[in-house]
Amino acid sequence: LATSRLKLGQPVRLKAAAAGTGLSMIVVLDRLLREGHDPGLITAAITDREGANVDKALRLLEKLPSTRPHIALHANAPCGILPHVEDLLHPTTKTMNQLPFDVVTLVGLLEYFPGFTFTTTEEHLGQPAPQGPPHAADLVRNIGAMTAEGGFLITNTFRLKAAIRTMEVFGKRFRYRGRKEMAELLAHGGFATTGHYVSANIFDMEVYEKKRAAAESPAG
Repeated sequence: LATSRLKLGQPVRLKAAAAGTGLSMIVVLDRLLREGHDPGLITAAITDREGANVDKALRLLEKLPSTRPHIALHANAPCGILPHVEDLLHPTTKTMNQLPFDVVTLVGLLEYFPGFTFTTTEEHLGQPAPQGPPHAADLVRNIGAMTAEGGFLITNTFRLKAAIRTMEVFGKRFRYRGRKEMAELLAHGGFATTGHYVSANIFDMEVYEKKRAAAESPAG
């Protein structure tokens, strides 16, 4: 998605939201820069709610010769890579004032929020279904506001597999969504499926396109 824009000489804005240490995005940036794409066309944000994770992302970026020269010093830099703390449920003025992003990744987060599910860990255990707020739709609306129209969201759904059930035994609690439930949820951020997805053993990755403004009304 980013490469196609860069090959045309167009700028691209990338964001890894709730990304932990941002390793996946850092690998992508390393590859783009080593392939010779113009760093002046690339803006990337790597965010997480935990400051310790953001600090680790910054250390990783500083260790790579490809990314080290392109770390942005402030949020208003015209290009570069900016790791920073962000709570997706409570966007700050700094975050909201940023230009929207062309590609946003949100992996390993929506399954912790209720709404638009076909089942949950609690239901399997004979416990009451989880209630909000916050709901998954609250998070999706904020993600939609960060994504440019015509931009893309890459996210995941967990499969109801034995490996996941093992994680539940050790205290994890998941909200399970198939592709149908995920499409209904992401519509609240203005996203529609592109039909592009990759299946793995315990989760699927799918690409959604931002088609319109995010919904205003709460949903769950």
